[in-house]
Amino acid sequence: MYFRHNQLLDRLFNIKLKLLITINGNLSIDDVLQATQYIAPALEIIDSRYKDFKFTLPDVIADNTSASRVVFGERITIPTEIEVDSVGVTISFNGKANNYGTSSAVLSHPASSIAMLAEMLHRKGQKLRAGEIVLSGAITEAVLFKQGTMYQ
Repeated sequence: MYFRHNQLLDRLFNIKLKLLITINGNLSIDDVLQATQYIAPALEIIDSRYKDFKFTLPDVIADNTSASRVVFGERITIPTEIEVDSVGVTISFNGKANNYGTSSAVLSHPASSIAMLAEMLHRKGQKLRAGEIVLSGAITEAVLFKQGTMYQ
């Protein structure tokens, strides 16, 4: 994915999971992967009303967790075809590698965050439904993009 930036927004790489079946409560990593139709890269664009991203927990909740947009990558992978917890990400600025991460940064395995979400929803009488798309959580730290810089 290539991005030319013209606004100051932060971006985080995630893994996107599309659910094959409805799931709720008390799931293992394998349960989540079996319920996942495919995974794909995702770029979360966050933006905040708070200067320099300095805020308290109530502030970030009021700001809708700084959520702004998401861009999905085109490469789709079946979860059983790769080691989902070993996906690497490199962010390059103007052709120079600058930021690295692996999917194990998300609670040791991206499916762990989905299992946790399913459990939280289950306690509220809700569930993740088939066909829904869920982001696993950030693989890299947020990067402040600057106007005129090419990111890859």
